[in-house]
Amino acid sequence: YRSWNDKGVKDSTSKLVLTLYASIAESEAFKFKERVRRGKRYRVLVEKKSYCNTSVFGYSKDESGRLIVNEEEAAVVRDLFDKAIEGYSGRRLKEYVRSQYGFNWSANTLNYLLKNTAYMGSKKVGGKKLYKKDLKKLADGTKVRFFNPETDVVETPAIITAEIFNKAQSAIQGRKTRSSAKEARNAKPFLLKGLVLCGRCGKVYTNTGKMYTCTSGTNEYSER
Repeated sequence: YRSWNDKGVKDSTSKLVLTLYASIAESEAFKFKERVRRGKRYRVLVEKKSYCNTSVFGYSKDESGRLIVNEEEAAVVRDLFDKAIEGYSGRRLKEYVRSQYGFNWSANTLNYLLKNTAYMGSKKVGGKKLYKKDLKKLADGTKVRFFNPETDVVETPAIITAEIFNKAQSAIQGRKTRSSAKEARNAKPFLLKGLVLCGRCGKVYTNTGKMYTCTSGTNEYSER
């Protein structure tokens, strides 16, 4: 189909057909997403299969795809939650895992493990967390991509109790609060921040904690 004719004028008939095809394609794509979503919900809620494709640390999958406790890994999970309750910081816990179990886990991996509610027997799946930019889009009436408001709670084999999980969360939050207060007390103002200009690009300099650097990031470290 041609949307313009030989004289450079819009072809209204072709435009109408293209618009219809686009609407049909959008409808089919939406129906496909809905079918996939229903299929996933059925496998998780009715067939009781795993809520994720890959096994979470501490669990394995049986022949039917359901989660079962991996006792060897579950012992590590229980130990990490105990250490978090004892007051281990993120850095100390990272070093402990490396020396004790030989796992070179990142801080994000440990954070996800300690906040995963599946270990206490339940997990929310299906919904997507709304961030500030998504909330602004909703307020403005614009479309939020891939947003699924449906959230289901699935049962998982518990490795720890809800009491232990909540104690660990309280200990983690307490460390964050103390750390933020300490940083606020020790904070020093960067007097030249935003006042020094780059001799190459003209943009302002900022302070990274140890030195002033150009905000553009175009220069190599040795040339700043």
